[in-house]
Amino acid sequence: MGTLTIRNLDDGVIETLKAQAKANQRSLEAEVRYMLTQRADQRVRMTDFLERTRQVAAGTPAVPQTDSVSLVREDRQRPKHIKLSLVEFLRASPLAGVELDIERDRSLPRDVEL
Repeated sequence: MGTLTIRNLDDGVIETLKAQAKANQRSLEAEVRYMLTQRADQRVRMTDFLERTRQVAAGTPAVPQTDSVSLVREDRQRPKHIKLSLVEFLRASPLAGVELDIERDRSLPRDVEL
C-alpha cells in the first residue's frame, strides 16, 4: 500500500471532508481513501455498466430500443387519474408481441407470499 501526501489543501475543503466523514461514521483518512477509491473505480464501473447494457440490448435485437428519456416524458404527460389494467399495460409495452420464455417458480406453494 502506498502513501499519498496532499499539501496546500484549503481549510474549507478539510472542514467539509471532516463533516462528511463524521456523517459517514469514518475517520477523515478513511473518508478520503473511500472517495479516492470510488473516483478511481468510476471508469471501471462505467465500462462494466455499458457492457451490461449492451448485453441486455443484444438479448432483444429485433425489438427497437426506446430512449428512456422519451418514456419518462410520456409517463409524466399521462394523466395520473387514468389507471391501466394489467392487460392494457402489457399491450402498451414495447415488448408487446415479443415471445418471451417465462416460467413461474413452482418450487413454492401457491399460497406463499413473497
